[in-house]
Amino acid sequence: MTSKDYLSLSGAKSQGIKQLMAGAGIMLLGTTLIPQLATLFG
Repeated sequence: MTSKDYLSLSGAKSQGIKQLMAGAGIMLLGTTLIPQLATLFG
């Protein structure tokens, strides 16, 4: 395994972690905002 392979692999890993964090953030926003919006418009 060359260092180039490792770099591309770690790059993909960090990209996946970023997507995971973004997904978790969106879910967190959704679960906190939707009830507030429901009370606002309900």
